Amino acid sequence: AAVLACLLSHPGDMVLTEYYKGGGSSVIGSLQRIVGDKGLGGLFLGVKARLLHVIGILWVQLVIYDSMKQLLGLPATGH
Repeated sequence: AAVLACLLSHPGDMVLTEYYKGGGSSVIGSLQRIVGDKGLGGLFLGVKARLLHVIGILWVQLVIYDSMKQLLGLPATGH
């Protein structure tokens, strides 16, 4: 779910970042500038780095979760 949310929210974050940088006179103007300069793929620039970040956080959380379960004497997930 987190990966899907990351993929779905990334274009909006790109537009808002461009807008806050002053790259457009409005949010719609920022969207038009990104798409005009880089095509629709411009809305997904940096998504790989963001996915690595999110997946890394999820992995660490799951490892900590399983470790805590084992410390409490409970079986690890999947056992």
